[in-house]
Amino acid sequence: MTPGFLQPTQQKGMFSQKKQEPQYDFHEVLDQVNGAVVRLRTLEERYNNLQKKTQITEENMLRGNKRIQDEVHMINSDIMELKNEIRELKEKLRMVVAEMKNLAQKEDVKVLQKYMNLWDPVNFVTHQELPSIVKDIIDEQKNKEQNQ
Repeated sequence: MTPGFLQPTQQKGMFSQKKQEPQYDFHEVLDQVNGAVVRLRTLEERYNNLQKKTQITEENMLRGNKRIQDEVHMINSDIMELKNEIRELKEKLRMVVAEMKNLAQKEDVKVLQKYMNLWDPVNFVTHQELPSIVKDIIDEQKNKEQNQ
């Protein structure tokens, strides 16, 4: 089977046995070449469009990757801050617990309360009040002696 543009032409005759070389149909060849050129240009255009889309996609991915790296860096620094704050809080809690161990126990406070109630320090006299009280007592004694 020969392509359409390679159609051999044959002479019609009884005694002709000689084959002639094929004749080319240039219009058909030109149409096929032009069709191939159009298809090639279409493919080139598609290829260029794909390249542009690929480039845009790569740029978007790079920008997204940069943004994600920045966010991860910020999150890591926030985590480090939180770890430091937690460590400081633990240290302060240990100090509070140590101070609380030095505080008086409930039983110790009850014992002191019993002694305070027994001694009743509200009735104690201060150093400043004592001279006037002694003077009042002496004056009372003198008044009693004079009245008797």
